Amino acid sequence: QNIVTLLKSAEEKTPPGWYQADGIGNNRKLYAKPVEQSAPKPTDGGKKEEAKPASERPRCMAGLSLGEYTALCAAGVLSFEDGLRLVKLRGEAMQEAAQVGKQAMLSVAGLDQPVLEQCCLEAEKKAGSGSVCRIANALFPKGFSCAGTEGAVNHLKELAEKKGALQAKLLKTGGAFHTSLMQPAQE
Repeated sequence: QNIVTLLKSAEEKTPPGWYQADGIGNNRKLYAKPVEQSAPKPTDGGKKEEAKPASERPRCMAGLSLGEYTALCAAGVLSFEDGLRLVKLRGEAMQEAAQVGKQAMLSVAGLDQPVLEQCCLEAEKKAGSGSVCRIANALFPKGFSCAGTEGAVNHLKELAEKKGALQAKLLKTGGAFHTSLMQPAQE
């Protein structure tokens, strides 16, 4: 199928409430980043297909974060519609958890994991009581996303740059995803 057909199919199968007309013919998303990033993308393999026999399905699929849901849909473990429903719930729960205090994420490249872990601990201490700063994901060798409370993540950025990180860039997200601050979303 071409991309236009896939997008049209995804639009037809999108649960009610994901888009709202703004009165001038444009549609806008109702939710912030977690939901926007949570839908299995048709370009990621989330197209609707009839269930295949186990012998014809992929033997192994993998995904990171949202990609786990895309992989489950692509492998035929979840239907496209069930995937949409699950990631909508996931996104709403993550959005709610992100409303508790100011949270941030940082992309760091060029530091070894033990060095970055130590920087996270120092950033937490410097930011004070109740602060959180953790490695959220290992993305590639010496490449990580880190997340936590805003003050601690800002301190981490400074510390990572002082330690010689090739990159320490704040990410445009609304939450400290993949950290203990998302515990309410898991519950």
